Amino acid sequence: MKIKEVQAVYTGGNIWLFFGRLENGNWFMADDYGSVRIVNADPTTDLDESLMEDWQLQHLVKDLFDRERQQFCSDMLDRLEQYEYGSDNNGGITSDEIKAYREYFREEI
Repeated sequence: MKIKEVQAVYTGGNIWLFFGRLENGNWFMADDYGSVRIVNADPTTDLDESLMEDWQLQHLVKDLFDRERQQFCSDMLDRLEQYEYGSDNNGGITSDEIKAYREYFREEI
């Protein structure tokens, strides 16, 4: 799955959520624990709604697990680093925060 764009959203309390679009037309949602859900609708249209499980299950394409999830998280962080000052909305996440997530995701996944 190739990531077309990614957006980091800070929720407070040192917690980031990640959203984006895939080149195949689907979208993704990822949390700060490295859980990744592929959905068929743009979750950023209404975060209050899309963060609810009912919305996610209604639009669920698949959840990622194991190596596929690990690779996706790595690719997502690569994209955030690569486009830190580019056209993607990195939400203000810093290189140090991306590095910390990379280390955490590597250990947890």
